[in-house]
Amino acid sequence: MTWPKFPSNSSINHNIEQEKRAVVVLTTTEIDDSIFVRYSELGKLLKVVAMCIRFGTNCRSPKAERVFGNLTPAEIDRALKSMVRLAQVNSFPKEIQQLKCHKLDPTKPIEFDTKSALKTLNIRLDQSDHLRLDGRLGNAAGPYDSKFPMILPAKHPLSFLIARSLHHRTAHSGPGLLLATMRQRFWPMRGRELVRNIVRKCITCFRCRPADYHQQMAPLPAVRVVPSRVLSKAGLDYCGPFNVRPLYGRGANVKMYVAIFVCLAVKAVHIEIVPNLTSAACISAIKRFVARRGRLIELQCDNATAFVGADRELKSLRRRYLEQFKTEEWKGYCIDSGISFRFIPARSPHFGGLWEAGVKSFKHHFRRIFGASSYTLDEFTTAATHIESILNSRPLTPLTDHPDDLAVLTPGHFLVGEAMFSIPEPDMTNDQRTPAQNIYKGALVLLKQEELPPFMWNIGRVEETYTGADGLVRVVLVRTNRGVYKRAVTEVRVLPIDGHDTNKLPTARMLDDDR
Repeated sequence: MTWPKFPSNSSINHNIEQEKRAVVVLTTTEIDDSIFVRYSELGKLLKVVAMCIRFGTNCRSPKAERVFGNLTPAEIDRALKSMVRLAQVNSFPKEIQQLKCHKLDPTKPIEFDTKSALKTLNIRLDQSDHLRLDGRLGNAAGPYDSKFPMILPAKHPLSFLIARSLHHRTAHSGPGLLLATMRQRFWPMRGRELVRNIVRKCITCFRCRPADYHQQMAPLPAVRVVPSRVLSKAGLDYCGPFNVRPLYGRGANVKMYVAIFVCLAVKAVHIEIVPNLTSAACISAIKRFVARRGRLIELQCDNATAFVGADRELKSLRRRYLEQFKTEEWKGYCIDSGISFRFIPARSPHFGGLWEAGVKSFKHHFRRIFGASSYTLDEFTTAATHIESILNSRPLTPLTDHPDDLAVLTPGHFLVGEAMFSIPEPDMTNDQRTPAQNIYKGALVLLKQEELPPFMWNIGRVEETYTGADGLVRVVLVRTNRGVYKRAVTEVRVLPIDGHDTNKLPTARMLDDDR
């Protein structure tokens, strides 16, 4: 078998001209920085980068020089510097290019853009092409990173990861300590803003010191601004218990409670004595209220804070207080009497600020009437009624705008046409910043004790006073029945006896504030 033979006079043309075409290729270089957002922890990011760098080094190295096993601190540090350089190239490409050109030709000036974040800083480029802050500590003894910290771009994911890692390593330090720790090696742009965001967004720090949430105050409800008959729409709250001793004999003290009704329109107060926390006792108090003040249309009540406390007895009282409003007897009475009963939201005492303020005012006057002494039911009822008249004499607004008219409008004007109880008050407008009267030896004082109410503070007598260079007494030595104590004058309360002028004492402001 042989190959076929072609004729020599073939018509193939061997003189074909070669066609040349010019091809232009446009390339662009984009830096992939998605690795910064793939990991939420700096340690994990650095381990992944360090393993990638090791893999690349091993691929270019002979088999005998390849590295295996656990990562070393040097490899982690190398990975960190690589990430910092990548973040800098991504954020400051023009600045780095200008610094490189200046490094090759020192005669060429460095002119950063007017909008550059680095224009106000003295920047240098090290041998590894890292942007560093150049300062005056070049001759100081210390690490190179401390003398010339690496620049961290503002609002970059790497800056956030480094700051959060140092925040955890420093036991959730505050913004000041966190920024100082970062600047030992890095110089974060807008660093104070960065560390504040880290601390503010830290869940552990927030749970240790949660910030209150405040919303704009809502408009006053209709019952507060629509005119209505006095005490036809009221709020109810309890206070107590109060230990009332028996009228005759030596019986045990009886627990009594006080029901405070506050008018939602004019802030008038009505007080009733309640023997217990049952529904029957509460209904009886409302019946007495209606018999003397007229029909009740709407009644609002506290729903969470009246008797909340750590003590088991207080919790039991709170439970009984709420249960009395859920019985069929109570619901039937409200339906038959045409009373609309409403609860405020749970754990929201500010929704019932009117009756909460009424309870506070009642306790304020009650403590000053009885203190720690015991009282009978008759004395208890008389004091409650007396306090009711005082609360209904509080000024609401001036009656006229005339400067010579000192009359004021009170809740008592809506009840009886005038203030039910009026006490002249001293003029407190002349408050001068002058030295207070010195406490003298032998003065009777109360020793302030934070864990006890004021009426249970120990009474003592001043045995020695310690005068400063200006002649003012700021420390005293007090003898009580429990020993001798040296206290600052701010920790004692001088009793208004023995001819002492309490208006000139430094502790008299407490009485004015409580008033």
